[in-house]
Amino acid sequence: MRIGIMLLVFVFCGILDGFSQVPVNVKDTTAFMRSFEIYKSVYIGKKISAVIDVFLEKKIPIRFFEIAVTSPWIDPKGKTYVDRIVFSYSDASDMTNPARVSRGIDMLYVEVEKPYMDSQVFYEKYLIEEWNAPTQEKVMRLKCENLFVIKDIYFLKTGYYN
Repeated sequence: MRIGIMLLVFVFCGILDGFSQVPVNVKDTTAFMRSFEIYKSVYIGKKISAVIDVFLEKKIPIRFFEIAVTSPWIDPKGKTYVDRIVFSYSDASDMTNPARVSRGIDMLYVEVEKPYMDSQVFYEKYLIEEWNAPTQEKVMRLKCENLFVIKDIYFLKTGYYN
């Protein structure tokens, strides 16, 4: 009898955990991404974790993140620095899928304040291919270190349209 009850409890907990992975309050992911731009004043001046926390709260996974860098021509040593971090709930493989790209890929660009981080240091910390951790783990590391202050946020739906 105890084993039956324990088994029932474990099955029930597993079912609840499965439902917790589904986005809760987000029916339109494009509107969710666009809301960051609409309410950008809430985020400007705060740390990058403020944006990541909203994704986590709404249970929207960040499956892709990348950086945009400054031009090497403006630095005397030719270095590039992180000036924007790009987030998306779409997977990187979606970005090479013509059917998916034709519908557009939602991207959130978060511009960060100076002092900028050297892009090579950023790649080594978060994006280097030898560190095979899932993107979610890399994002959590970015959130925990919380090194970037938000300067601006804008939404872009990328892709080509026929």
